[in-house]
Amino acid sequence: MNATQVQVGFSRPRARWALLSALIRAIDGVPFSHTYLRFSINAEVPALICEARGLTVHLQGEESWCKIEEPIHIIDLELSKDRVIALATFCIQQLQKPYSIRELLGAGLARVLRLKNNPFKAGTSAFICSSLVARALGLENPDSLHPSDIWNLLQQSERND
Repeated sequence: MNATQVQVGFSRPRARWALLSALIRAIDGVPFSHTYLRFSINAEVPALICEARGLTVHLQGEESWCKIEEPIHIIDLELSKDRVIALATFCIQQLQKPYSIRELLGAGLARVLRLKNNPFKAGTSAFICSSLVARALGLENPDSLHPSDIWNLLQQSERND
């Protein structure tokens, strides 16, 4: 692989008592509760994961990340060099921004009450996993998307290509 490859991944925690993950998976009816961006330069350089999890947006090496998260699905993105640079730049600019528990609660509330918009969206001042990935990809209504929504949109896009 000569160029940086970017993928959107979907995962769930390896911890047995991940109740929030179990709730998200039950509500959405999918085997994952988390989404992230994976950057891979080549086989010799470890891949980097960009995600909103825990307390902040952060980058983590894939090897240590896989000790706490179980990858379920990965979708390859066909991107130009300029688009890869833009995605990487976006991720770097968001590093250390806080994880938004409030936005997470709003996303859940919107899903359960079938609201079109998240009542507690944080914009770009804080993120949940799906709002980070959705904003990076330029998806519409990023604060109201769940990982399953991103999965469905990307699957639909692959079928249309």
